[in-house]
Amino acid sequence: MEDDFTANRKTGRARGYIVGYSPQAKSLALLDQAQAVLDEFPENALQPKEC
Repeated sequence: MEDDFTANRKTGRARGYIVGYSPQAKSLALLDQAQAVLDEFPENALQPKEC
């Protein structure tokens, strides 16, 4: 069985929570842009659906 913290054999990417993970600058910029849109239009943000 493969450990959740080891690299995936097919992709070389680690699986699960990665201690010390730091996203690339491009990824952080994209997340900041997405958050700005959600902040600007909070009524359109994803909300849990009531049953």
